[in-house]
Amino acid sequence: MRRRTNNNNNGNNNNKKNNDNTSSSSITVDSIKKESSGTTLRQSDATETPEDILADSGLYKIDDRPFWKRKRFHFIIGVSVGALAAIGAASTTPTAQNHFNELQTYLALQLADIDFGGATDVVDELFGNVTGFFKPSPSSDIPFMPALSLKDELDLKPHYPVVLIPGIISSGLESWGTMEKSQKYFRKRMWGTTTMFRSVLLDKELWTEHLKLDSITGLDPEPGIKIRAAQGLDAADYFVTGYWVWARIIENLAAVGYDSNNMHLASYDWRLSFSNLETRDHYFSKLKSIIETGNRNEGRKTVIITHSMGSILFPYFLKWVEDPNYGNGGPSWTADNIETFVNIGGPILGVPKALAAMLSGETRDTMALGSFGAYLLEKFFSRRERANLLRSWGGASSMLPKGGDSIWGTNNIAPDDPIFGFQGAHPSYGNMISFTKSNAEASSSSASSSATTESSTKKLNEEHLDNRIGNHTTTSSIELLHENSSKEYHTMLRSNYSFGISTDKKQLKKNALDETKWSNPLESQLPNAPDMKIYCMYGVNLPTERSYYYAKSKNSHEEIFCDESNMTDARCQAQNRAQRTKEEYEEKAKEFLGSSFTGTALDEMLRPPELFINPDVNDPVHGVETGVRFADGDGTVPVLSLGYMCEPKNGGWTKHADLYNPAHIPVVLKEYKHEESESKLDVRGGRKAGDHVDILGNWEMITDILQIVSDKGNNVTQRIFSDIERYAANIQLV
Repeated sequence: MRRRTNNNNNGNNNNKKNNDNTSSSSITVDSIKKESSGTTLRQSDATETPEDILADSGLYKIDDRPFWKRKRFHFIIGVSVGALAAIGAASTTPTAQNHFNELQTYLALQLADIDFGGATDVVDELFGNVTGFFKPSPSSDIPFMPALSLKDELDLKPHYPVVLIPGIISSGLESWGTMEKSQKYFRKRMWGTTTMFRSVLLDKELWTEHLKLDSITGLDPEPGIKIRAAQGLDAADYFVTGYWVWARIIENLAAVGYDSNNMHLASYDWRLSFSNLETRDHYFSKLKSIIETGNRNEGRKTVIITHSMGSILFPYFLKWVEDPNYGNGGPSWTADNIETFVNIGGPILGVPKALAAMLSGETRDTMALGSFGAYLLEKFFSRRERANLLRSWGGASSMLPKGGDSIWGTNNIAPDDPIFGFQGAHPSYGNMISFTKSNAEASSSSASSSATTESSTKKLNEEHLDNRIGNHTTTSSIELLHENSSKEYHTMLRSNYSFGISTDKKQLKKNALDETKWSNPLESQLPNAPDMKIYCMYGVNLPTERSYYYAKSKNSHEEIFCDESNMTDARCQAQNRAQRTKEEYEEKAKEFLGSSFTGTALDEMLRPPELFINPDVNDPVHGVETGVRFADGDGTVPVLSLGYMCEPKNGGWTKHADLYNPAHIPVVLKEYKHEESESKLDVRGGRKAGDHVDILGNWEMITDILQIVSDKGNNVTQRIFSDIERYAANIQLV
């Protein structure tokens, strides 16, 4: 079996448990070198068959983690804490009481269903220290580590000014509206903090009204509603009390001497499309000023540290700042102002879960709630409502998969298939969306008879439906999204983003003038800054969403009579929204089909079928759970997207540097293998976490960042654990 290891890590395996329990003083330079150095080894066994490899693959193992480390348990505890925080301000209206009664029932059923057998010590530790959940830091965390232990030994100190750019949903959003319905939220966070939980639980409609953007402009939904990004370092240090995001990196930078004079967090309203960030908030103009001011004050260029969507936003900014019609910084601005671009967990080529979220309002997390949890979520915040809200956020669509079938694969083969050309029991990963029948639909169809009429209208109708409902690659999945969304969303998507690929140098030069291409590294070029350095850092060894099994629903809903007496009822409001959507699709269908298509055929085609991830598809041995198929990654972004552009031999910015990195900017890729913490209550993964967010607390990665900002980046060297080298070799761009 082929494996990838670090040749210097083998000798440390016996000390793994001891390292997790040692005090801060046990961290040494030698231990860092052992962690960070190494080469890639390949071992193979010629006697093994493809079936053996698939059966042994760690990607497809059943989740055997103890219950206290599973997302379901975290969800129950998290919702409980959020509900407790909200109860203090809960109204006594029937609607609020109904929500809490349903929540109480759900939590009781979920907790009753968990098997606590053989784990009484965990239960005692958990419920004997409930107050620990309200502390800012989990008990296993040590503040300001590893910086305090290593700053003298490694001579860590501020050298370059630093700007932090967070990812999607990281920055807190606060209300600045002064109209009557907004006054109670004035300068309170509508995203982040317990205000958000209270608002969603007790007044979902008003919260949605504030958070949703205008479907045409992509800006504030109405003049009186103003949601703006919180500012300063505390805008993204904690999401809510006790759940840190950037806090660990900020406190470690402070421990080696940084403060608010030479460290800035450039928060932004992640709901906005990239172009609207400048239109409404002048975000890029402010970011340009922060960087230039820091350089003048410090006399040195800036290190930019980005996370998640911030790693897509920053290359867009580099194109914007040089463009004469926008930032007007000129072609040398990046070379003059940027020392290093540190990309942490960047979905450089997008994420499949963004596609699922936009298409049906679902992700792996919603599918993991179980049948009753899904019912409760659907009743409280339906798939259609979630999808419509997400589609109004132009920024979220920047994370849709890029590169098309050349990167993500065809119906028959994908670069990251378990074995290239052999897929085993399931279709290639290239089938981003595979349509199946749910158990209920399969039972229904077997009992129904087929129609006998073969009119031309019916034939055309079937052809259209067959084209829409089938297996879809990434390219056709995005087209499916266009078909199943409003005209406004369709326009927003095409006017802000491009998800293709350009392999012609002349075309890439033209793309430099097209802002829709700037967030796609396969349709744009890095700036002319040969002295700049790029570090790509991300976690691996976690099951990550890669493709989906979908089904379609034709269930009709009972119509409710609504008049002035009950128009505020949530069911009436939902019915009215559905009617408006139906009318919108009627106009769309008539434009597409013409007046000749009427009756049943028109009714079938004018409304796209309600699509949903099929929870009946389960095959844990082959990495499929509740309709979601998994591959290697950081739990959110697949390795293919995290690493392809940075892969040293066949990557987009390395092998194809003449196309996408003409200045041949040095690129270093470093992977961090996720290792579970031994602490039973360390739900954030501990000091060796590789999770998409929890990696911001990974001690080794923090040490690497501290060395980079201290002008010791040469100590941070390449390391690969995953199969990204094989994936990149399988991609043929030219």
